[in-house]
Amino acid sequence: MERKKGGSFQIYFGGEGEGPAHVEGILTECDPPNVLQMGSMRYELESNNAGCLLRFSDILHFDGLRTRQQFAVSVLGGWHACLDKLELALDGKPTTDVAEPDYSRIQVPGWKIL
Repeated sequence: MERKKGGSFQIYFGGEGEGPAHVEGILTECDPPNVLQMGSMRYELESNNAGCLLRFSDILHFDGLRTRQQFAVSVLGGWHACLDKLELALDGKPTTDVAEPDYSRIQVPGWKIL
């Protein structure tokens, strides 16, 4: 990653995921350590009394190969797994050989795929 606004980034996902193994794009916002916007993915850090709050968002671009529900569950499950591993790493726990939970039944109150 080129750590500057307008810089390029590349992400290589390991394993046997359903999505692309490689994503690349441009940093549209880069204000370390508070904000990083990588294509449709946005990371914001905010200091609080407990330490730090991470806000993460991603805009889904449906691929047309699966139903919108199947695509959303796949992508959201993948991000959930990444954030679960981040939590383990921050707690000083190993992140390798972590069993992948079944995210296929994710239910978010009020969530609707348009």
